[in-house]
Amino acid sequence: MLMPKLVEADVKSQYPGGPSGIVGVNAKGDGDRRAAALAYLDWMTSDEANRAEVKFANGTVPVNAGVSSFGGGNVEKMVEFSSNLVTYLDWNWPPEVTRAFQEGIQSCVAGQTSAAEAAEGAQQALDQLVGNGYTFLK
Repeated sequence: MLMPKLVEADVKSQYPGGPSGIVGVNAKGDGDRRAAALAYLDWMTSDEANRAEVKFANGTVPVNAGVSSFGGGNVEKMVEFSSNLVTYLDWNWPPEVTRAFQEGIQSCVAGQTSAAEAAEGAQQALDQLVGNGYTFLK
């Protein structure tokens, strides 16, 4: 979905860089703000919101299992071109950590693991690398 406008300035809301964005809530947020943020994320990731976004974006690939695309050729084209996709932003992490994230996310989507377990798997991959002498370039 378009990112919400959070400032007074006249700025254009933009889409994130993929069919779905990563969402989270600051663990240090105070109670009322944290509750509001969690409620917003709950709604933003709902089937209702995803259906509205698919319709608004004229055939965007849905990210929720309970939502169907409505076609029009866009979805079919995206599927056709999907074999040309590449993983990006890998310069942030070593490939072993990226792979752990990818597999963890897929496992979460399939209902085989929790988000906390997936995050722990990525952390373990990094810890193992660091234990073997890996360091980030400065």
